[in-house]
Amino acid sequence: MAATLMQGVMMHTKIYDQLQNGTLRLPHAHDNVEGLNFVFVADEAFALGEHLLKHFPMRNLTPEQRIFNYQLSCARMVVENTFDILSSRFRLFLTP
Repeated sequence: MAATLMQGVMMHTKIYDQLQNGTLRLPHAHDNVEGLNFVFVADEAFALGEHLLKHFPMRNLTPEQRIFNYQLSCARMVVENTFDILSSRFRLFLTP
């Protein structure tokens, strides 16, 4: 439920619009110690972008793509579980 609620909220916010047109002002990769981009983890409802990761389609996957999908699923579960814990502690996160 939290993921569905987040999708609806995320697709209609100023943050998502800024993410899509590149004006969100996320830190650059060279500002990070590992040199990696800062990204949002998403599902199939969102368009792929520079700062938005989503799964590969589930047909004819290479072993590397299967591993990526698995690791991305683990990352999504961590985010969703964290949001559930926060929303159970702070009821503010349950309101639209």
